[in-house]
Amino acid sequence: MVRYFLNEAGIENAGFIEQDAHNFIQAHKRNMISGGDAQTMINHFMHLQSEDSNFFYSFQVDEDGRLCNFFWRDSISKLHYECFGDVMIFDTTYRTNRYDMICAPFIGVNNHWKSTFFGCAFLRNETSDSFVWLFQTFLKEVFPGTCHRLCEWHIDRNAQKNIPQLYFKSGFRYCFNTLLWRCNLESEFELIWKKMIDDWDCASNTWLQKLYDLRKKWCPVFSRSTFPMQDMSITEFVKHYEQRTIEMRDIEAIEDYKSRGDPKIFIEDCGILKHVARVYTRRIYTRFQHEFLQGTTKRAINVETEGSLTKYIILKGESENTEIVQFNALGNSIICSCHMFESMGWLCCHALKVLFFDLNFTSILEKYILKR
Repeated sequence: MVRYFLNEAGIENAGFIEQDAHNFIQAHKRNMISGGDAQTMINHFMHLQSEDSNFFYSFQVDEDGRLCNFFWRDSISKLHYECFGDVMIFDTTYRTNRYDMICAPFIGVNNHWKSTFFGCAFLRNETSDSFVWLFQTFLKEVFPGTCHRLCEWHIDRNAQKNIPQLYFKSGFRYCFNTLLWRCNLESEFELIWKKMIDDWDCASNTWLQKLYDLRKKWCPVFSRSTFPMQDMSITEFVKHYEQRTIEMRDIEAIEDYKSRGDPKIFIEDCGILKHVARVYTRRIYTRFQHEFLQGTTKRAINVETEGSLTKYIILKGESENTEIVQFNALGNSIICSCHMFESMGWLCCHALKVLFFDLNFTSILEKYILKR
């Protein structure tokens, strides 16, 4: 039919070629979730809701009454979000199902430092209307105060596409990767960025200019104080998601079991380690103990006190690198320039060196033990 029309009207008059028509038809088909598949999925959700009173799902239809966006989560996902929702990953990378819809899972990290699902959605497109509907559905309001982060891995991939003439030169790539992953201070980032721009004469590169403007959304040094389904039908993917959720919760149950009893404490009669052994899960305790032992290798090379505030400059091993730890005696609060507590959830070796070895604390202050 299309070929006949083009032959009769002429390509110059039609304004499109046969391949354009083919692409349009295929895209339209992908956007149309079959009625049977949509109804099967909704029936499945209704069944799950009958077994779990807190199971929730919502969907949106287009002007023709066809399913275009939908979201679901069960009661355990809701509980996990309430406990661990201080940090959340929202990833719209995947788009390989039968209808070419965007798979958008909400993922968090539980108290065993393992991934957990908060819910999942499928979206027809990435328009603002679709995202507003989804976020309103998920939280009943769009995130007004959320700190949005850009994925460093995707930035690295985009650099390969946008600045290949620079990226594939080893000297530039080393500098670029340092900016992505290895900067410890904001001032260090600024110096390395300026050096990269000057050395490689790329001040006029618009992609790099935009990347620099967005630096607080992707470079970790600016955000330390913030914390497979090919050709599947929609119903098949939902069941695949459920199976993966079960597997993740089985892992969580195993970690809960491992956390029973007392862990091995490397230093006997150590008050702080005994304290955290009672309140942390086994995996987090292991990481905390590592930081505590690292604290034994640190030393303060300068101490300044002004009123209730004491500032310690901590030497990091044999290198000349330092971190600044500030302790306020009024509120018994401690802050380190490495911001490990703010970004990871447990105190760093520099803060522990001050609390335990300098100030003789025998337990961790309650404010530094997260409820999660």
